[in-house]
Parts: sequence; C-alpha cells; structure tokens
Amino acid sequence: MKPANAAGWVITVAGPDGAGKTTFCDAFIDTALGGRPVRRFHHRFELLPARSDADPAYPHEQSAYAWPVSIAKLLALYAEALIGWNTKVRGFTKRGGCVVIERGWWDLAVDPVRYRLRPHPKLVRALGRMLPQSDLLIVLEGTIELLMSRTSESTEQEIADQTNAWRHRVPVWVPRVYLDVSSPVEELVGRAADELARVLPPDTLRSR
Repeated sequence: MKPANAAGWVITVAGPDGAGKTTFCDAFIDTALGGRPVRRFHHRFELLPARSDADPAYPHEQSAYAWPVSIAKLLALYAEALIGWNTKVRGFTKRGGCVVIERGWWDLAVDPVRYRLRPHPKLVRALGRMLPQSDLLIVLEGTIELLMSRTSESTEQEIADQTNAWRHRVPVWVPRVYLDVSSPVEELVGRAADELARVLPPDTLRSR
C-alpha cells in the first residue's frame, strides 16, 4: 500500500457490539499490511493499570462513577492516550510500522457506560480534538438483528444507540468510512484498504 521507505499509518476499528471488530482486525492485519511490523491495541495503550473488577461479558451492568471520579478518569485516559501516542505510535510509524487500534478514543463518547463514565460529550470532544488522530476510522455496522445474533453483551436498544452514536457523535473532521458487516470480511478488508489508500496516497509520507 505504501513504498518500503514510507512512514506507516494508524487505523482505528470501531462500531457497535457484535460488529466483529476483532475478526476484522485479525483479517486486516493478515491480508492488508504487506508484511509491515504491526502494533495492536484494544482501546488503550495500557499505561494505566486495568480494573480488576470489570466483567467484560456484561459491560453495561455496572454503575457509573460519581461525577468527580468520572471526570478524573476521563482526564487520566486522555493523558494515557497522549503519552501512549508519543511513546508507542509516533516513532513506530515513522519507522514504517502500522498501528491498529480497536475501539479508540471516540468509543468514550459512544459508549461511556462501558468505562463506568458519565456522559461528557463536550469534554470528550474537546480532549479528542487535542489528540493525534488515526489516518482512518473504520466503523463497522449492520442491522440490529445481525448484531444481536453475534453478541450477548448488549440489549437491542443499546446496540441501536451505539449504532446511532457512531453516526452522530464523532466529529465531522475525523476521517472515517462506514462498512456494512453483512458483507464477507475479505470484502470489508478490501474496501477498507481502498479507502485508506484514498485518504493517504501511497506516495505520501506522514511525519508524526
């Protein structure tokens, strides 16, 4: 996709529960990266300790933190994102590596309950504007029936809300593409690669 001496790039793969983000990431890394070195992250850069009481099978059955704690956690996640980008992404992509992030920063605006956050749309947006952005945000989506058949994490209403939020809560200046997961994953990977080539031409070098 890019010349051997070109800088690498970053994609974020997001979407409602059941969209197949992990499966897509696996396929994209296997088929679309041309042997480049890859770093992969799930939402965070893992600089802060993970919560020990979180149950990933039921992310929406937990209560939100009190407002001061919720804001403090959001600020801590912002600091982690900024430091992680500078220590784990910037130099790596300059050397030609590629970074794949699942969920990413904007998931905090779409699904704050997952992180025990209260909704902070203006603050999430303001902090996100100060963060480096992926070259492309890939949002996977599908019908409620299809997504419900793939996950037990969320209710039908939660999936509908997430789908709508990925359409309306991500700022317009974030480069993104929406892909319908009713298509085979190989086709989705090809379409994502084509879109990445469109927003980041093969002869373009990005300094980070």
